[in-house]
Amino acid sequence: MKKIVCLFFAVFLTFAAVAETPEAPAQKTRVHIIPVKGEIHTAQFYILRRALKEAEREQAAVVLDMDTPGGALDSTLEMMEALDNFSGLTITFVDKEAVSAGSYIAVATNEIWFAPKGVMGAAEAVSATGESIPESMKRKLNSFLSAKVRSFTEGTRYRAEVQRAMMDSDFELEIDGTVLKKKGELLSLTATEAMKEYGEPPQSVLAAGVADNVDDLLQKRFGPGNYERHDFQLTGAEQVAVWLKMIAPLLLGIGVLSLYIEFKTPGFGIFGVVGIVCLSLFFLSNVLAGLAGYEPLLVFLLGVVLLALELYFLQGFLVSGITALLLIVGAVLWSGLDIWPQQDFKNISWDWFLPSLLTMLYAALVMGAGVLLIAKFLPKRVYVGTLVLDKALKDEPTPEEKFPAIGSRGAVLTALRPEGEVQIEGRRYPARARIGELEKGDPVEIVAHDAFAVVVKKAD
Repeated sequence: MKKIVCLFFAVFLTFAAVAETPEAPAQKTRVHIIPVKGEIHTAQFYILRRALKEAEREQAAVVLDMDTPGGALDSTLEMMEALDNFSGLTITFVDKEAVSAGSYIAVATNEIWFAPKGVMGAAEAVSATGESIPESMKRKLNSFLSAKVRSFTEGTRYRAEVQRAMMDSDFELEIDGTVLKKKGELLSLTATEAMKEYGEPPQSVLAAGVADNVDDLLQKRFGPGNYERHDFQLTGAEQVAVWLKMIAPLLLGIGVLSLYIEFKTPGFGIFGVVGIVCLSLFFLSNVLAGLAGYEPLLVFLLGVVLLALELYFLQGFLVSGITALLLIVGAVLWSGLDIWPQQDFKNISWDWFLPSLLTMLYAALVMGAGVLLIAKFLPKRVYVGTLVLDKALKDEPTPEEKFPAIGSRGAVLTALRPEGEVQIEGRRYPARARIGELEKGDPVEIVAHDAFAVVVKKAD
């Protein structure tokens, strides 16, 4: 009997302890609120990409607080791609208007909510000035954009057709025998119309719900007290990034050209300063735009250091030179990659590198134009004997005009094995040892000239 009583009390106490144990509080959903206000442009894309990447790291949901009349098609498509890269929940809140480009961005999100007076639609493509575009071009754009919308809206019943009705006046939208839009018109939906249900089982034509404001949406969607709100705003740095990205090829081209001229001229001067500033701004533009961190800049600087070693101390040692070029090119490619947290690198494609490759191509054109301008307008003493293209310039001076006279004396700057550099009368010149090798610091005397260097021997 005692054993039964003890067992009874043990069970009773166990249940009492379980009943008194407080439940672990439910984890709140972190929600990033991203404003999409005013005209769609590059800055909007930058803030969206930054917020989505941060939300990806935090496993947060995203709400686009949208009130836009539309904007640039290229930025719109980039924003749709960014939303497609995001693995979490995305919601658009149509606060007043999601017109034209705004409607494309909205249909790329998982859910669309409306304010009571919200309107979405009128998405026909027009020119940058707002004028109609030629009919043939419109057909091409509509075909392309329809395919894009279908790729982003798979799994939704009506969304692709609704968006097509918003962008294509020749398309008639009919659902369950009800004509929502006739030919010759563009569809625009109010909150009430977007909530209307069709089909079996019934499903709203577009909207997931109606809310008075963002806070009302969050309470209805996640429940009161079950979310943490985090608001994003466009920073001044992102505004600067918009302008820097526009001139990124110019910065890269001028920066590399300036550093090359600096390496090939004695001392440190204006070309070195210009090169450092331009290249710093180039990499900073990608950092501010949310493309890359500071790692590509560090890789680039390592490449520059190795290149300087090759030019000044290890001439003829190709390993350092080749490694430097690979690091520099790799850093430029890396800086332009749009890498997302937890990204799968198994299916790398050339499309990832296309923006960086185009930037490098434009930068090469800038460098070529810079060489021609230097050759045409700057005094010959600035560039004669420094640029690789000197031999192709007209009116090339003779070696006697370019180099110090035979018999001039100086010292070896970089070891001559057999080629390197010497310093004579405070200036640096390419040189070649007449016999054997000369070490750094050895006194030398010019004994002859050739087209691109002085020939020296060890001075007595």
